[in-house]
Formats: sequence, C-alpha cells, structure tokens
Amino acid sequence: MSPRRGRSSKSFRRRPASRDPQATVLIVCEGEKTEPNYFRSLCRALRLTSVRVVGEGCGNAPISIVDYALVAGVAYDAIWCVMDVEEDGKNPSLRPALNKATDHKLKIVLSNPCFEYWILLHFQDSGRPFRNCKEVGHKLKEVLPDYEKGQDYFQDLEPKMATAVARAKRIRKNSPDPRIERNPSTEVDLLVAELSKMADRARR
Repeated sequence: MSPRRGRSSKSFRRRPASRDPQATVLIVCEGEKTEPNYFRSLCRALRLTSVRVVGEGCGNAPISIVDYALVAGVAYDAIWCVMDVEEDGKNPSLRPALNKATDHKLKIVLSNPCFEYWILLHFQDSGRPFRNCKEVGHKLKEVLPDYEKGQDYFQDLEPKMATAVARAKRIRKNSPDPRIERNPSTEVDLLVAELSKMADRARR
C-alpha cells in the first residue's frame, strides 16, 4: 500500500506530542517481516489499537525509511523509525537519515549491527561485537534453534522482555562509543517502553 500523500517533507509539521491515551503512533521498519511482526504482536499484547506498523513498501535504506515516514506520518502524533547499522559502509545513507530525522523530530531506533541483536538479548547477555547480522543470526540459533528470519517469535520473547530491556540499557550505558558506532547495541527497549506507557495510560 503506497503512503498517503500529504505535505512535502520540507513543510512537514507533526502535531505536538499528546498525552492522550489514544495518541496515534506510526512505526516504520527497515525490515519487511521480522521487525513488523514483532511490533504488531507487541501492540496486540498491549491492546494498542492506535499504533500502525509499516514494513513493506518503504524501502530498506535508512533515508528511504525516513522519507516514507515524513509522507505517511503527517497525521500521527509520534513517528518512530526502526533501523539497522549493519556493516560499515553498507548503509551509506544512515548518517544523512539520522540528520534528517532530527530536523523533523522523528524518533530513530538503532540496532547495531541489526534488530536480531535485540532478540538475542532475551536469551543471552552478549556484549561482544559482531561483524555483521549474519554472525548475530548464527549466535541466535544457538539459543533459539528453530529461528528463521521473518518469523514471529513474540510468544517466546515476551516472558523474557524485562531481562532484554535491562541488558540493552546496561550495554548502552557501558559503551564509550558514539551512538552509531556502539557494537553491539540496540535501542528497541526505548520504543518498547514508550508503547508500554501508552498501554498503561489507556488502562487508567
């Protein structure tokens, strides 16, 4: 489905952040299956109906994710873009995408080298660097033998989510590297926390 047409990115202005329990959120993912499957399952578990998760049709380069979000997200209260750092040089548009997102007040969730590292933290407290996402996948199969990229493993992950959140926070805190160079690291816990807060407000 093509993004809804709206104002150009130059004139893009989102509504101010809302504390309304029904505030709308758009999550735009670099991956077409793994990330959208995870966040859709999380939203179902939290009973959030005002969150739209997009993966297909928005490209896989960081700048294309941001550009898609700027067009599709005009009517939303908050926009999150979920991206991978991957190997050096593999995402040449990453820094421009981060700068553009900052200019337009979009929120970026980075995983280095990839989203699968967030999944791994549910099972293993791994702080060693990874050369690429393929290496993360091999490590993930050691703790989740039936893992296949693109499948939905939320039921396996949900009971261990608090552990993964704590590990992600600690690893970021202990890393001396700049944000984009932290390997390994993930910021998925920040979005998980925000969605949980939305669910808590909606229950009040």
